[in-house]
Amino acid sequence: MSLMHVRATFRCDGCGRAFMFEITPDTKLPADWTLFEEAEDCLRGGSFLAYVGEKRSGRREHLFSSLQSGHHLCPDCTSRIDEAVPEDRDATEAEIEEILSSNRFESTQAVQGEDEED
Repeated sequence: MSLMHVRATFRCDGCGRAFMFEITPDTKLPADWTLFEEAEDCLRGGSFLAYVGEKRSGRREHLFSSLQSGHHLCPDCTSRIDEAVPEDRDATEAEIEEILSSNRFESTQAVQGEDEED
């Protein structure tokens, strides 16, 4: 039996939306890595599948997520950071906070049910 695919879900540290991507099972990684480290490595690689709880557009888009200054960022937040910061470096924590604090995405669909009272 061969492992075909593994999926991981992260919550974006920028907008709060949950997003899912595929972990490539055939990637050769250091033997001492944890599953979380492997997921973070794939997050940088951008095997984006979908935002959790949101309808897909129907077309297969090639979008990139990222890990910058310790922040796990979805494709939308990654593109906002990439537009504002030169390519030759990662954004600092202060830059990420400043860029993402303006015009925050509505994330009610992604966190639906978390704040509901019973």
